Amino acid sequence: MAVFSSYLLELKLEDWFTVLKLKKVGNKTTVTIDDGNGNILATQEIANTDLPFSSTTLYGSWDGEHWIFMLPSEY
Repeated sequence: MAVFSSYLLELKLEDWFTVLKLKKVGNKTTVTIDDGNGNILATQEIANTDLPFSSTTLYGSWDGEHWIFMLPSEY
């Protein structure tokens, strides 16, 4: 979550909706943030992780005052 929110504060977004995708291979993880239409806004490689899952997706939406993060089942 910290990676997601730190990038969102720096990105100059035209739309206030983003998708965070984490994909773990071995002990490395790739983090990708896109605009929901597949246009990549940021990518980061994390060398070591102990995530208990191989991949996940989170949605981020700005409500005018706060970022709201949601699981796919909540969106």
